[in-house]
Amino acid sequence: MSCVRRIHVFNLKSLSYHSEMKTKFTSFCQIFLLCSLFSIAAHADDPVDDSFDALMNEPLAGEISSEGTMGSSGQSLVLLTEDPKREQNAMYGWSIGFQTTSESYLANVDLYDRNRSQNSGPDTVTPLNYTNAGIIGRYAILPVDRFGSDFNVSFMQSTDSALTTLKGEINLAYTWGMSREFKIYMLGGLGVERLNGDEINKLITPSGGGAQIGMGLNFAALNFEALYSYYRFDIDKGQYAANHLSSSSMTFTKKKPYLEASGIVARASFNF
Repeated sequence: MSCVRRIHVFNLKSLSYHSEMKTKFTSFCQIFLLCSLFSIAAHADDPVDDSFDALMNEPLAGEISSEGTMGSSGQSLVLLTEDPKREQNAMYGWSIGFQTTSESYLANVDLYDRNRSQNSGPDTVTPLNYTNAGIIGRYAILPVDRFGSDFNVSFMQSTDSALTTLKGEINLAYTWGMSREFKIYMLGGLGVERLNGDEINKLITPSGGGAQIGMGLNFAALNFEALYSYYRFDIDKGQYAANHLSSSSMTFTKKKPYLEASGIVARASFNF
């Protein structure tokens, strides 16, 4: 009997303990929430992350401190310091650089043989391969924390001068800061491309769209990137028939013909 009473008392104490802990935890959560709301409200007008206060207050080598006095007049001199978000992101503001690509251009066309009343399968056209080189200009903006975005335009010409490429991209990036002067970032996005060349014009409409994804390294003001690029262009049926179909009995199936442009992109740029 005494044993049953002791267990009963123990259970009551256990329930009381858990109830007390639940009450304390609830109170803690309420206090934490109120403090968080107060902190957010207190820093709502501050566009700069507090974690960069030390960086903002520390003058760089060769710089004048951000606040001082001039002579006996006691006038204050306030100098604008560099935006601390430059320290968070690998790309910031304007940059210009060099870009090279190694790409293959492959036509995908399904044909129908009217004489045999059957599909002849995909038409095989020797892929066009070009190595291109040119310049790239970029403007990068930084909307949220270590996430960034950029818009860039590049112009390239193939090494044999047979192809010119005008390309525009919009990319998103995320940066991992290894140190103040070294960062690694991943980027990817969408773009439009316009091709011009004697051989390529016999296949496609000049403008197409696609995407790219890759990685980059940032050393101070220098950026180095490697990306995989994939773009599609519509086949110009009239040009294709005139230049690549050897028989008048061959025609296109209902499947829309297209050209794939894919390859590796390498960039090096300088941030202003």
